[in-house]
Amino acid sequence: MVFGGFIPKGDRGVASGRALSGSNNPSPGGCVTPQFLEYPHPLVDLYDALHPGPLDHGDDRVLYHKLAKRRRPVLELAVGTGRVARYLAEQNIPVVGLEISPNMLRQARENISKESALVQRNISLVEGDMRDFDLGRKFPLAIVPFSAFQHLLAIENQMRALQCIRHHLAENGHLVIDVFDPKLEMCLPGGGLTREMVGEVVHPETKLRWKIFLDARENIVEQQVLHAEWRFVELASDDQVLRQYYWRLSLRWFYRFEMQHLLERSGFTIVNLWSDYQFSPPAYGKRQVWFVRKA
Repeated sequence: MVFGGFIPKGDRGVASGRALSGSNNPSPGGCVTPQFLEYPHPLVDLYDALHPGPLDHGDDRVLYHKLAKRRRPVLELAVGTGRVARYLAEQNIPVVGLEISPNMLRQARENISKESALVQRNISLVEGDMRDFDLGRKFPLAIVPFSAFQHLLAIENQMRALQCIRHHLAENGHLVIDVFDPKLEMCLPGGGLTREMVGEVVHPETKLRWKIFLDARENIVEQQVLHAEWRFVELASDDQVLRQYYWRLSLRWFYRFEMQHLLERSGFTIVNLWSDYQFSPPAYGKRQVWFVRKA
């Protein structure tokens, strides 16, 4: 588990991976992590199987739908495979989805091609970086779901993204950002090997089983950054290891009043803060779902 979540949507973060075909070596990847490296193919292919519906704290798609009913079209940053966008489009809410990962966009387009004409008509996908993009239009609502904002590790990048999003909001336009509320016992210095199996899924096309392990994690407390090393293991029908893929993930955690200061400094007024997707008041160790307005 990563702070109470499985594998965050994200993307757009600091990630790297390497594949070892036919290897039985269980050791973690240990990759050097450049910023904004591409999501590996196995993770993209398995993403929708890993997140088939509601999340730990409810169905975030329902929350976005309620907020979007009177605020359409919607700009979704880090649209990923289109999990949220497809849901909104089914409710006849137009969505423009921005995504930095070509692999995620490939999967999103494939997913959308299987949907109804209504869904296909309501979704537009754009490859781009949330820190620096220009769509030439304004939106009444922008959303950054499921911890995607936490892939921006540096304050400079967080500010750039918020200012770019603000530029794309209409007058009195609103923004929703969903990040996890850190549990202090999981923010202690250091880390180490865990090699904990955290899930098992079946590939939607090959029907082969994949086991997912959290091999190692480390907290850099001075930077409020979590580094985690994941291992994806593909198994044959006789449980022989066919392939292993290592992926390094880095996330920045935000304390509540730090996030409030960041948003206000970037030109937003706080409207509300919820701890889940049922509009519950703030609570320790759950979610920080920020609903803010362009000031």
